Amino acid sequence: MLKSLSVKAGLLATLWMGMTISAYAAPTGTDVLNAYMQAWSEKSPEQRQKLLGKIVTDSVRYSDQFNQVKSKAALSEMIGALQGQIPGLRGEIIGPVRFLETAALFEWKIYNEAGEVLFYGVDAVQFAEDGRLQRIDGFMNVGLK
Repeated sequence: MLKSLSVKAGLLATLWMGMTISAYAAPTGTDVLNAYMQAWSEKSPEQRQKLLGKIVTDSVRYSDQFNQVKSKAALSEMIGALQGQIPGLRGEIIGPVRFLETAALFEWKIYNEAGEVLFYGVDAVQFAEDGRLQRIDGFMNVGLK
């Protein structure tokens, strides 16, 4: 029995020692989506573009019932234009994010500077192989109230 325990302990030690822990952890899908919602609050066009550069592909496709854009730059401009119309605009994911392979579905709310909900809805997104968003389809004023 002692020999059996020492063999098991040796196997566990070998497995443990063989594991490598990276100093850099790749962002999760949830991290990417939270950063995407943060981009809706970023007022500086340069900072917003930098943030989007980390979380969306250059040829990201965004569509909702009012807008269709086909690039990271166009998405940043669209967000900036909406911020110009709605001072203090900020977005927030509400509830759990639902993941399925390379896709996700989540509910969100958009607030003004007074904290009033202006829009709510659901986004369906598709991730590229590198984990960034490559497609975002927004459905406004559905789901939450």
